[in-house]
Amino acid sequence: MTIGLRLAWRLDGHGWADCTVTDGQAVIVLTASYITSAPEDLTALARLIAGETETRAQFEAEPTAYRWIFYREDEGVWVRVLELRDGSDHDNKGTELWSNHYPIDELARAVIRCFDDVAHTSGESGYRSKWASTPPHRTRSPQRTLERPSASARCIAGSAPDLRRRPMRQIREMSEREYFACVGRRPGMFVGTASSFHQLTAFLTGYDQHAIRHGGQGLAGWHEWLVARRGRSCNHAWPGQVLHIALPEGWNNIADLPPEDEKHATKILFQLLDEFAAGREASPGPQNSD
Repeated sequence: MTIGLRLAWRLDGHGWADCTVTDGQAVIVLTASYITSAPEDLTALARLIAGETETRAQFEAEPTAYRWIFYREDEGVWVRVLELRDGSDHDNKGTELWSNHYPIDELARAVIRCFDDVAHTSGESGYRSKWASTPPHRTRSPQRTLERPSASARCIAGSAPDLRRRPMRQIREMSEREYFACVGRRPGMFVGTASSFHQLTAFLTGYDQHAIRHGGQGLAGWHEWLVARRGRSCNHAWPGQVLHIALPEGWNNIADLPPEDEKHATKILFQLLDEFAAGREASPGPQNSD
């Protein structure tokens, strides 16, 4: 049986709470202090319904902080939780504790259910005595804008309802082509907000090595495909082959490309990956490793 997303908010002494996040893959416990409005911060999800594609929330644990990052994609939301030594730190300094993606309806229900349970268990006076504020109420909380997210999203979508109705697929259900496309659309989810061509190629190399170790195809045949696509060979590994195609006039340092070259090379990388994966889907069979 598939275990859905569950959030639990437990008041622990005066001004402290533990938020437990449970799904079919992991269980994490995040501590929050009342110096920030942590419960209300999770209603950042409401802004996704209003049309934003990325929102954030942060729990302060003095000095540790837990940062939630939400990325809207069609009818689904990628969720990423980082632990940071200090709340002012950049995302890149954080340690990823958990990430997954869910239909926005399921995520909204988990948040609403969590704080409805708190209000029912503690009551308003009990909650206020420990958290120094009232619990998010059914009538006042912006969480209520999340109760029917699909309907709201369709209203906002306007002229593009068909795109909004595409079901959100879990990572384990994606084909490699779908997964590569997902990385290309939201690279910050996988390598941090300051993603670069060099970081993305390192991520994909790690993906390839993991697949090989566990009996998967990974990027088998990718280097040879790029050489054939380019029409000539050289001693560069596959990231260099991509750059030869994207930047035929050359480059100086793969780890420090000019911003425009960086953007263009990244775009070409995922276009080529899509072509490669599409061809492999159309002609399944054994591939030669690099």
